[in-house]
Amino acid sequence: MSLAESIDQPGQSPSPVAYVYRPLKYSEIRLLTLYPGEETDEICIGLRHVELQDNVPLIQSDDKPSIEYEALSYTWGTSISGQYVLVDAGNGDDDSNGSSQRVMAITDNLAVALRRLRNVVTAKTLWVDALCINQSDKTEKSIQVRRMGAVYRSAARVIVWLGPERDESALVMQLFEFTAARANVNWTTLVYTLNDNYVAEVSMEFGMGPYAFSAHVESLLGREWFKRVWVRQEVFLARQAVVLCGASEVGWDDFKNAAMALASSLTYWSELSLALQGTECSNPRDRVYGMLALMYSDKVGLPDVDYSLCTAKVYTAVAAQYFQRSTNADLLMSCELTPDRMPGLPSWVPDWSSTAATADFTYGCYTATDTKPCVEFPMGVSGGVIRFPGVVKKASKIHAVEMMGSTHSEATDAILRLLQMVPAVEEEYVGEKCSLIEALCWAILCNKLKHKHIPRKETVITLEELPAVGHYLVYLFEKARLGCNSSEYTSEYKRFLDAGYHFWNGRALFLSEGGFVGLGPPSTSPGDTLFIPWGSRFPVLMRLSPGASCTKEKEKRQKQQWLVVGPCFVSGLMSGEVLYGPLPLDYCVIQRCSEDGFWRPEIHKMVIQGDHVVSTERDREYEKERVKQAFGVDNPRLVTPEMAISKGVPITWVDFI
Repeated sequence: MSLAESIDQPGQSPSPVAYVYRPLKYSEIRLLTLYPGEETDEICIGLRHVELQDNVPLIQSDDKPSIEYEALSYTWGTSISGQYVLVDAGNGDDDSNGSSQRVMAITDNLAVALRRLRNVVTAKTLWVDALCINQSDKTEKSIQVRRMGAVYRSAARVIVWLGPERDESALVMQLFEFTAARANVNWTTLVYTLNDNYVAEVSMEFGMGPYAFSAHVESLLGREWFKRVWVRQEVFLARQAVVLCGASEVGWDDFKNAAMALASSLTYWSELSLALQGTECSNPRDRVYGMLALMYSDKVGLPDVDYSLCTAKVYTAVAAQYFQRSTNADLLMSCELTPDRMPGLPSWVPDWSSTAATADFTYGCYTATDTKPCVEFPMGVSGGVIRFPGVVKKASKIHAVEMMGSTHSEATDAILRLLQMVPAVEEEYVGEKCSLIEALCWAILCNKLKHKHIPRKETVITLEELPAVGHYLVYLFEKARLGCNSSEYTSEYKRFLDAGYHFWNGRALFLSEGGFVGLGPPSTSPGDTLFIPWGSRFPVLMRLSPGASCTKEKEKRQKQQWLVVGPCFVSGLMSGEVLYGPLPLDYCVIQRCSEDGFWRPEIHKMVIQGDHVVSTERDREYEKERVKQAFGVDNPRLVTPEMAISKGVPITWVDFI
């Protein structure tokens, strides 16, 4: 009779009892021994304590030689239908008494994974969070979750379990392995190439072309594992990783390279594997805790893992310490005022529990201000109020807002409606030496032009294409005024909208009272105010908190409380203009991918022939001179709000709640 049959059966003695964990010492973790067995055998394991320290080889608590283990990365799943493991009573971890039989309930997915990993002859040493951490002990769980980075770093290998075979997953895994051998992926620039004969080779090997696999590839990449917040930590920290799906196995490097080449779009894959927002966790606190091991706590100072705190307090504590210790204010770029925002969460704290309403557009190399941030907490760090210095330009209140929608026609209608709000569509723009129609085009593209990337991006529009787009928009505007609408667009204009789709899709196009145009979050409303926080790459839109009276006096504004509506792109405010003035016409900010893989801003002098940018070259001397002429120092990190005030920059201190 199996253990499952003996549980709760009269006359069976001794009956199995629930496993009871022995407390861990602070420096210890548990490792699991998966005993050998046939496929239908009960799953038998042992648990033992070992010491683990960051960057130190793993040793047993009784000073035995170092142990190698594999760490399992998987989804728990929600289904528990009588699945269990039998725990060896002689392993030294159990605190229960009187019976040699111990059982632990597990989810169906974990049971399938353990049976897949089990060897018929030899035992395996594993780390599995559901079994190696006492999930009912909040104190232990808080400590162990904090150490998960060290656990995955120390593992000989991380095993990614995607689940059992379905939707032709075995064939897709074969395709991934086949594709990886023929793909060259640059993860720094997110560019990939395939062998010239790749399509023909796939057809010969599999009897059909790669596009015939699209639905099955999407099914595999849509599995629950890719939605988990922890996957970034578990795979990123691994010395070696392998992906298992059913009986198939592919190395992680090969898997991700093939996925890059085969995924339906680059955005789909990057969001799938990298985005924190939108990932799934059974506990919303894990959206922050899952990232702790990827961050340097001595630099950022994130708080200890504490599952006894409510989620809003955890998020607020993390954000507060970030703003106190970080070298930038970029966390504001993840804040957005939405109807389903977590109750009790300050507007200056990202809601990591929800999915972003729009795609991220803050990754570009913008420098609205490139200074060192400085914040205050007038009611204490836990008081929910943060005070930012920054610039509020004259007439910065939002005058008109039009939603861009998600199609070419919806976006065009929004643009034409906004143009009706300006006296003359070709008038000079307030923020740069260009026309308003040109500034509007810059905003819709978020300044992403081909010559502004090193290495160059072929998917973005070129500078010489912009005039034709501007003239065409004026043409459409004049036709609309006469009551004639056009449903067919020129190829240049469609290319323009396609190039900026990632940025304008679902966002709001706005016009300020002072004439600034930009893209803001979907929640943008007339009456919101443009604010450029000190130390932030992006401006933000802010809104007077409910119940506060509106006033134009600077002194009263400083006593009012505001809500962060969200980040925005504003033509003429993205390259330090509020501090140093506009760049000369033959200069621009370039996004360069550096050797360490990060995109960084550089000021380049352009060589222009007609409307064509022939070349650009970095001007380091001008980068320093621009700051020195304005403030007498050559490093923007040395510029303080007080220095800016002395030079006539309209600095305001704003309280966000």
